[in-house]
Amino acid sequence: MSMDKVTLTRKELFDLVWAEPMTTLAKRYEISDVGLRKTCIRMNIPIPKVGHWQRVKAGRKISIPHLPSPDVKEEVTLQEIDRAIPRKEYPWSQRQREIEEDPRVNLVVPDKLHQPDELIVETKRIFSGKDGRRGGLNINVPKELMQRAFLFMDMLIKILRARGHSIEVTYNETYAIIREQQVKIQLRERHRIVNNPGNSWPTRDFIPTGVMVFKSEGYGGYEWQDGKRKLESQLSNIVAKIETKIDELHECWRKNRIREEEENKRLQIQKEKDQRKQKELRDFKKLLNKSLRWQQVKILRDFIADADARAVSSNEVSDEFKNWKTWAMKKADWYDPYREAEDALLIEVDKEKLSMPRTTASFED
Repeated sequence: MSMDKVTLTRKELFDLVWAEPMTTLAKRYEISDVGLRKTCIRMNIPIPKVGHWQRVKAGRKISIPHLPSPDVKEEVTLQEIDRAIPRKEYPWSQRQREIEEDPRVNLVVPDKLHQPDELIVETKRIFSGKDGRRGGLNINVPKELMQRAFLFMDMLIKILRARGHSIEVTYNETYAIIREQQVKIQLRERHRIVNNPGNSWPTRDFIPTGVMVFKSEGYGGYEWQDGKRKLESQLSNIVAKIETKIDELHECWRKNRIREEEENKRLQIQKEKDQRKQKELRDFKKLLNKSLRWQQVKILRDFIADADARAVSSNEVSDEFKNWKTWAMKKADWYDPYREAEDALLIEVDKEKLSMPRTTASFED
């Protein structure tokens, strides 16, 4: 049911956002969750961080902050503010909200590793070896960032597995396997490049920044890095973007398959239509040729009958004429499209063209 106006005090709004998830409140009050979040920020109302509701579901102890002293108006009309603030949606926005509310997913990064994934255990063992790094997850950060990198990757792997995906390490490369598609991923430290002209040959220095960067490669590759939000707080966005891009890829393939099937169907229909046309033309040619043969046979028989009448009237019916008449009548029966009498000597002759096969003709020549 549509609501014309919902007015809340600052304290009422604070109590609501700490009682239920933003998405639930947004649906109830017919306001976008983005608009509701911006409203809280504008009114200096603290809002739950990513992973808060997972901790609540897990029964963990949580603390609710105090509402700061008001420095803005005490009331807000949700629908009016929602109309004033357009909702900015990305293809992965809904997926990100779904991940953040997925009970299988834990987005809270702990302070230390707890029951780490087997790939983390194996990578730590490899990295601690004296012979250098050979294999393991594609992590390239300095020693001081290593513990944080392991925590981040462990959480990412567990989220991916909870979402029904998997992780593979092949030839020192790391892949997230999503819907049977390999997405190459890596975690590294960002460096600042300083160019040195030098006296004879220019060089470049790579200055560590302490900023961790996570990157996905391939179709719709993305890059995330520490900024206002640490990488750890971007996990839901990372997984949502990768999943969405793979879904878009599969959807593109599905549409291509449909187009290909439709094109093949169109070509098959056209092929069958062309075949029917060709058959129709062949059948008509046969009909026409038979009608022409029928006319010619009538002429031929009239000629034989006239020759016989002339021979009788002139009393010239010799044995030679009788043999000719018998031969001529057999040839007329052989050529007649209704009788199609057999003729041992002319069995290979094309009656339509009255020609011998090419091999026979060349033999006769």
